[in-house]
Amino acid sequence: DTNSLFFRAFHGLPPMNTSRGVPTSAVYGFSTLVLKLLREEAPSGIAFARDAPAATFRHIEYSDYKAQRGPTPGPLAAQFVWLDRLLSALDVPTFVVPGFEADDVLATLARELREAGEIVRIVTGDRDLFQTTAERVDVLFVGRRQQKPIIYDAAAVEARFGVRPERLPSWMALV
Repeated sequence: DTNSLFFRAFHGLPPMNTSRGVPTSAVYGFSTLVLKLLREEAPSGIAFARDAPAATFRHIEYSDYKAQRGPTPGPLAAQFVWLDRLLSALDVPTFVVPGFEADDVLATLARELREAGEIVRIVTGDRDLFQTTAERVDVLFVGRRQQKPIIYDAAAVEARFGVRPERLPSWMALV
């Protein structure tokens, strides 16, 4: 969940800049996390999902969708060019689907890979993706700074929230 992890890195680290004043905290934190995950998880493959830089179908259907969010801070916005370069240098699949969020893309990829018999681990800082847990799909939830990531499978989601993963969106809406 590229954007989620990128935003978390920016907000979780103190401001960092190059000697020329270029902000780097988000790209530094994100790249450090990716390297750590590659080393510790040793996945057979990886892919990145990103939010498209345009309105999604949710924005079109509900004008107040995420209306409470302010604009992206300038020092964070300035780092997206470096994120693009980093992902390009890694030369791994990066999925962006106009009209959809990265969460939607990840859920689709997880379902398709699971149906093909693959084991899937989604890495995110967004609890919304807990609903994707199923047989052969889990979520590595990267929590707050200095807290260990937690792996959620379907049983862990149900134990924490008291509902099956596919019912989690309704539960969250009610809460």
